[in-house]
Amino acid sequence: MCILFMSTSSCPKEDKYKLILAANRDENYSRLSRKAHFWPPDSNIVAGQDVEPGKEGGTWLGMNKQGKVAALLNMPPKPNTVKSQKLGRGL
Repeated sequence: MCILFMSTSSCPKEDKYKLILAANRDENYSRLSRKAHFWPPDSNIVAGQDVEPGKEGGTWLGMNKQGKVAALLNMPPKPNTVKSQKLGRGL
């Protein structure tokens, strides 16, 4: 299961940070990924990236240069409910 932690401050000068954001991708550490980087072609988005076949190109947490943040949290599927024919989020 994915986890997202987010803390915001209305007084960033006093608290030093306006936003603290931390997330894990999932507990399956063997899934291949690339570390956070600016994505081509325009390098507006910084995010990690899945490279596992069927999930390649997807991400779990990203931010653009305008400050918009997106996060994806997955929950483990119930037994016998996974549809193997569905496309991964990277596609």
